[in-house]
Amino acid sequence: WRRTTEVWRAEVDTEGEDLRMLVDAWSQKGEIGTTWRTTELFSLAEELDIFQAIRSGKSRDGAEAKFGIRVLKRYASRPISGYSITRYPGKKRGLWTLEKAR
Repeated sequence: WRRTTEVWRAEVDTEGEDLRMLVDAWSQKGEIGTTWRTTELFSLAEELDIFQAIRSGKSRDGAEAKFGIRVLKRYASRPISGYSITRYPGKKRGLWTLEKAR
């Protein structure tokens, strides 16, 4: 039964796989440490066709806000594929950077 554990986890944890895909694409598209807006990362998720349940909503603004809270804020500062999502310091909200995980 242990041989199927990784396959089972991948099927059950679709959000984790989506998160890895987002971080991998983000790291390839921009320089590490560059600031991205939530709207840009939402567009990247659309391009990759990931986080479909989170991206659904009545309005784009609402879907972007939900994406920022349920994905970016939730996983900030956690290591993902060797990187870490970091909230931009300061008063401006909706700004994120991707840093090498420590």
